[in-house]
Amino acid sequence: MPGWDNSFWSQKVDGAPPPRILVVDDDPEIVELVQHILEDGDCDVISRFSGDEAWQALLAAKGTPGEELDMVLLDVMMHGMDGYE
Repeated sequence: MPGWDNSFWSQKVDGAPPPRILVVDDDPEIVELVQHILEDGDCDVISRFSGDEAWQALLAAKGTPGEELDMVLLDVMMHGMDGYE
């Protein structure tokens, strides 16, 4: 991204895996935008498009070595299960 300084994101600890971030939004364009920004910063991004899909991703990652999530970015106003549920 022109003009984007991702030097903060590129500061890695030797041997540490990239941060795993779950991005959840019912608007695919928002998910794509956030995903590109995070991937440019060498993050491992998991994208989901509903609260139900996010919940399944959280359950799948829980307790699975190497699959833990470092952060969840989610839209709180989605159809069906929203970000508050």
